[in-house]
Amino acid sequence: MEKYNVLIVEDDFHVAEILASRVDQSDFFQAMHKTKTGEETLQYLNDTDAPPDIILLDVYIPDVEGLELLWSLKKSARRSEVIMITAATEAKTVEEALRAGIFDYIIKPIQLERLDDALQQFLRKQQFLKDQVDLDQSSIDYLVQNRENKGEDLPKGIDSQTLKIIRNVFDDGTAACSASETARLTGVSRPTARRYLEYLVSINELSFSSTYGEPGRPQRLYRKK
Repeated sequence: MEKYNVLIVEDDFHVAEILASRVDQSDFFQAMHKTKTGEETLQYLNDTDAPPDIILLDVYIPDVEGLELLWSLKKSARRSEVIMITAATEAKTVEEALRAGIFDYIIKPIQLERLDDALQQFLRKQQFLKDQVDLDQSSIDYLVQNRENKGEDLPKGIDSQTLKIIRNVFDDGTAACSASETARLTGVSRPTARRYLEYLVSINELSFSSTYGEPGRPQRLYRKK
């Protein structure tokens, strides 16, 4: 399975290693390279034949002032999504980063689960776009502003596009599926898959049965009613 490439721009070696390790734990992403300075980053992008899909970027890079590197990246790596991972919390900095078109902004000290969420959101959008030819307004709203489709009254923690992806697993003819398998097929985390599956059970779209997988560990298998 081809993975999405992630470039890490971080001058703190320890932090860079933590980020790379977390990225590499995913079945869908891999840390392709780490750079410490703006010059090194731009040189790498100029030399590589495989531009990154995602760039994890700190604001405080030794040879670059403020968000100068971000603007340079938007020119030299137009196909790359940028996720800021930084201790910078000034409103002006965040505002400028948003104007530059960042994908997400995560504040240090980083909670790795928050990085997981950002990567999963990227993956959901990529999968969503692959299934589309033309987009209606609600789909564009989801991509641009992450708005939920208000056509269905959904509880907190359930968004319409992720729900659609989960439903597609069973619409494609899957007889029965566990939360782990649903997570693997859709790119969401296992807890997220479980939450959506339980929601579909609660509204009588799915049913489940309990089996035993690993010794002593019960497992729910979900199927369409």
